[in-house]
Amino acid sequence: MSRLDHGLALVVVLAVAAAVALPGSARLPLDGHEVLVAQSVHEMRARGDWIVPYFNQRPRLNKPPLSYWLTGAVAGAWDGTAQVRPWQARTPSILAGLGLLAGTFLIGRRLFGASVGRDAALLLAASSAFFAYTHDARPDMLYACLCTAGLAAHVHAWKSDDAGRRRLAALGMWLAFALATLTKGPQLPAMLLAACVLGLLVARLPVRRMIAILRPLEGLVLLAAMTVPWWLAMRARLPAGALAHSQLAGSLLEPVWQHALDPYYLYRPLVLLLPWLALVPAALVALYRGRRRVEVPLIALLYLVPAITLGFGPQQRWFYLLPAIAPMAIALALGARHLNAVCVAARGRHWLVWLWPAHMLLVLAAAVYALVRAPDSNGLRLALATVLVLAAGYAWQRRVRGPRRRRPVALRITALMVAALLAGLGDTTVPWSRDRYDKAALGLQIGTQLPARMPVLAWSVNPNVFVYYANRHISPVRSPLEVGAALARAPNRAVAVITFDTQLAALRAFGEIETLATIPYSAARTITLARVSRPGG
Repeated sequence: MSRLDHGLALVVVLAVAAAVALPGSARLPLDGHEVLVAQSVHEMRARGDWIVPYFNQRPRLNKPPLSYWLTGAVAGAWDGTAQVRPWQARTPSILAGLGLLAGTFLIGRRLFGASVGRDAALLLAASSAFFAYTHDARPDMLYACLCTAGLAAHVHAWKSDDAGRRRLAALGMWLAFALATLTKGPQLPAMLLAACVLGLLVARLPVRRMIAILRPLEGLVLLAAMTVPWWLAMRARLPAGALAHSQLAGSLLEPVWQHALDPYYLYRPLVLLLPWLALVPAALVALYRGRRRVEVPLIALLYLVPAITLGFGPQQRWFYLLPAIAPMAIALALGARHLNAVCVAARGRHWLVWLWPAHMLLVLAAAVYALVRAPDSNGLRLALATVLVLAAGYAWQRRVRGPRRRRPVALRITALMVAALLAGLGDTTVPWSRDRYDKAALGLQIGTQLPARMPVLAWSVNPNVFVYYANRHISPVRSPLEVGAALARAPNRAVAVITFDTQLAALRAFGEIETLATIPYSAARTITLARVSRPGG
């Protein structure tokens, strides 16, 4: 294929990915994690301070600021004063998702050829991880994109024979890792960089060539120049001791040796690859058979080094390995190519020939089920029609040309079917919890129906979503006594309390209780918005 053909293939994959990422990005309510970005941007803009993130009128010292800056830039381009809207908060994630696919394509093409790069990007575009995290305003997709950009630059530096291009690629790697550090911290960039170094050692490159590929001194200077100024500016604006025990100070970097033998990160992050888990055994076989190629150990190390290192951390979050999803997708593409070779060698008489038709039937069944759940969705109707057309096209080409195809046509058709289904699901309520819709509605009610001077408290309930949708400060309290103290200070002798219905009785000692609204929480409890007032209030 020519470079033009490669470019067209990438454009097609990105168009498919955009069709997956965009539907629902404006209408889907923000969840409790997403509002931390959107509301922080709103408060930073209102304060005129883009150095220290704030949420609910308090410093939020959990994440570096790059995702806030990008979201603020998107929101400011449309309306510099209004509250950040859901689609504005998710736009950086959508663009980062497309960048992640482009990086995956470039890494796969450079290491194993254009076919592997294209299939890896297509599998990733039709994965649960891509669907979920392009519909999420959290910085995870941006983090993954920048880490993947760093890996793509490293691969280019490794494979380039031109000294000037090699140096530019190496500095591009450090620049991407610096931006990733400003997004969510240095943990994953450091782990991936260690994997890259090990990959070069396994390839037995001369030390001088390794230094030329990595450019460590120039890179560290660039990394420091990109990250240290913000850190110093933030510390200068905070009171002494404010960073102590915060995530920005490294509270999550202390190792937990009891987790050392826990294989959680070796298997649990595989859910990021759904619905392609059937390819994992084939991917392992393909990696084993290709182990003598210098490129194969790098793909394995880019997964194993972060997985093993994260195993020593205090938290177990499978999505922490999202920055390593590009090598995971490339391994799946290698596995799919291996399966295709097995079927071709068997002249179409191997039982694995039926793997893709089985996947297609599952996608068709899922599309029908989703349409039953959301019968008024035009997007799902179109998705079902697309799935049927693609399935019919596959059946026709199989009948006319037979199953002995050297190109993985079945894989690509199945991926397109999954992408069509995900695109149809994005603008419906089917894949999302009812909880986020209910909390958004209650937050809007708090913002529009309660007097502006009435204090709003949250007892035993996370207030984050309500802060964003009510667009007002909500004070967390830990006991009924704190509710009573707030009621005594209230200017109109009344406060609003968000709590569970089972806890309302404990507030009766402080005044009269009026239930204003409820939303479901579990089978036994509801979240209740109540007005607590003293006599005469």
